[in-house]
Amino acid sequence: MNLLHHLSLSTGETPRALSPDLNRNTALAFRSSTMGRLISTNDPEIAFAYSRKVDESPLLKMVEEWAFPTYCHDVKPSQDFSLPRSLLMRQTAPEIIREIETYNDAYLLYLALTALPTLLGRDGTFGLRRDELGARLAARRERVALPETGVACDAILSELGRDDRELGGTKFDYAW
Repeated sequence: MNLLHHLSLSTGETPRALSPDLNRNTALAFRSSTMGRLISTNDPEIAFAYSRKVDESPLLKMVEEWAFPTYCHDVKPSQDFSLPRSLLMRQTAPEIIREIETYNDAYLLYLALTALPTLLGRDGTFGLRRDELGARLAARRERVALPETGVACDAILSELGRDDRELGGTKFDYAW
């Protein structure tokens, strides 16, 4: 999987054999190559396409739920992509926060559209760092260049219960 991720990162291409029909053998490789393309191209359309694919594919959704917690060692990897019912993402949370702060806007769009809603659905406390997630995402939101990424960040911040005024709005933005 790491090889596919790095090939996609350097070439900007998804291996053709992985994209048409996903199965247990190709779903993780497809995700990995997509992450490489997002990082190498900063193309928001890749994030939108991947998000749609996750919504359409129960298998890809399962892989998405499984990928970060296993990569970050919150749970041990399993061949069937299973996770325990109760999952506290103590290791995953700092990794996601680091990625929010360091990766490009298209990858941040992927996080906001796909990864964060999925991870928050598994662990609403976000490894007991939900407030920090909101604060770091709001800070990163201020530096976003892609408009679609800003919209996606705003949606997650709204879900996290942050007030838009914390994003630099003024009292004049609100009806009295």
